[in-house]
Amino acid sequence: MVDNMYNEVDELLHYLGEDYMNKIPEEIISYIHLHKTKDYQPRINNHIHKLEDIGFSHDALSLIAYFHLEYWLDEKNKQELNEKYGCCQAEKVAFDLFIEDLNRRDI
Repeated sequence: MVDNMYNEVDELLHYLGEDYMNKIPEEIISYIHLHKTKDYQPRINNHIHKLEDIGFSHDALSLIAYFHLEYWLDEKNKQELNEKYGCCQAEKVAFDLFIEDLNRRDI
């Protein structure tokens, strides 16, 4: 469910820490906080070593993948990924999902 996605993304950002969170524009962080649901509180088990094993939704992991590509990689690594894989479909899907949700909410 897309609404739970924001709870999961927020939990993961807090788990990763301020260094990661501070690289994301404040408007996006505020949007995530504003659209979290009140009845869902995800938890990250510290013994999980793979992101896909956390059990978060595909939507949440796609948005985290977008943050990784857009805000967390340095330019050299972004360029290497683009050279190796070309246009990244995961980034486009994550971005489209986020924009679709923004448009649906008339923000």
